[in-house]
Amino acid sequence: MPAARTRSILVLMLKWTLFGMLGLAIVALFALTSAAFRERGERASSSPSGSRYVEALDTRVLAQRRGSADAPAVVFVGGTGGWSGLWDRYMRRTADLGFQAIAIDLPPFGYALPAPTGDYSKATQGRRLLAAIDSLRLEHVVIVAHSIGAAPVMEAAFQAPSKIRALILIDPAPFPSGFPRC
Repeated sequence: MPAARTRSILVLMLKWTLFGMLGLAIVALFALTSAAFRERGERASSSPSGSRYVEALDTRVLAQRRGSADAPAVVFVGGTGGWSGLWDRYMRRTADLGFQAIAIDLPPFGYALPAPTGDYSKATQGRRLLAAIDSLRLEHVVIVAHSIGAAPVMEAAFQAPSKIRALILIDPAPFPSGFPRC
């Protein structure tokens, strides 16, 4: 292959790589801007329709619910920067299967109100989750958690194992304090 053709192919590949990186940067900027709007704006007045706030220890958290309130409950908790709306597709499917699906925003993420103490430790977040479950009058829940959301869920399971029927942890990180390491 002639050197000029090789150079033109390399230049073309470089251009497409740069365009791809620019596209990813724009998507990342949009995602960060969306999260900043949710997490820095007036959360209560801008929360999604059909959602409600429930008491959760020292603050209030946003809860979105699908399905019958009489059905067994599956609670969804997101990871860093996540919010309850990200679970919507899975909540609809869970409700279609006959379960009650509830997605909760834990502070400081999503539409949850910031904790006045500023304490977002795993143990405190676990207590907030348990308080939200109590506020929703749920018993023996299945909890689905993603990423950093798994830490407060594990703390809640250690603090009140009788309230939790099962855990589904998706790419959990990091583990709660006191978790046995192998």
